[in-house]
Amino acid sequence: MNIAQARQISIVREMFIDTADDNYVSARAAYFEHRDRDFWWLILHAMEKYLKAILLLNGRSTKRLGHTMRPLLDAVRDIDERLAPPPFERPAWLGPVRIFDNVDSDFIWAVDTYGHPNSRYGTYSYVLARDDILKADHYIYWCRRFARPRFQRLADGREIDWVSELALNPTLWRHHTSSPIEKLVDLPRDDRRRKPLAEANLLFCPGEQEDIVLRGGIAHNAPIYNRIEVLKEAAVGSAERQTEREILSWLLANIKFSKEDADFIDEALRANP
Repeated sequence: MNIAQARQISIVREMFIDTADDNYVSARAAYFEHRDRDFWWLILHAMEKYLKAILLLNGRSTKRLGHTMRPLLDAVRDIDERLAPPPFERPAWLGPVRIFDNVDSDFIWAVDTYGHPNSRYGTYSYVLARDDILKADHYIYWCRRFARPRFQRLADGREIDWVSELALNPTLWRHHTSSPIEKLVDLPRDDRRRKPLAEANLLFCPGEQEDIVLRGGIAHNAPIYNRIEVLKEAAVGSAERQTEREILSWLLANIKFSKEDADFIDEALRANP
């Protein structure tokens, strides 16, 4: 590895891995503080940055890739077929899966949908299942571990295949001692700064919790969804329907939505005169 390559790795770590660490720790804090929209928003940002770090450290450009997970995961797998997240295994101690937990079993879909930048104003409804924090840990742990060059010559001259090395050592996750997560893990266990990362974290902080308490499932409808539902249910020609039409028209005139969302609202207005 030449000096330029070493410095590129350092830059990617600082710009992508370290900032993703901050997003991930903040997402966990948001989950336990009942700030659900922040949880989804921050998890998306953390995963995006770790995945982009994998690409950059393996000679790929990220300029044409946005914020959604599916294209990023496909691009990462294109580097090496082995670079695919393992399936999430739901812990038995969570008990049987409830119907509510099965609203959508695809966590990546949930991250892309509920954490989408178009929902920064709370445009979309969301569902938060009891084990979503564990799924977030699962995917973050995977993509953070592999955020390194696939092949690397170490200082002692050895050539290492990191994909194979990490597959053989599933508890190996550290990058460098000054990264935010490493620094938090290495603090004394009673240091309050560790709590957002360590609480119920079975991967980065295994064996530290005797009793794990997770939040119950939650479903929240977005304000716009509620207004459209009221519009549909209001009698034709009623004052209530006219009021809802005025509200939705005001939203379209004064708030910037994605074209898809604006068309959805406009269609509701046209279908319910």
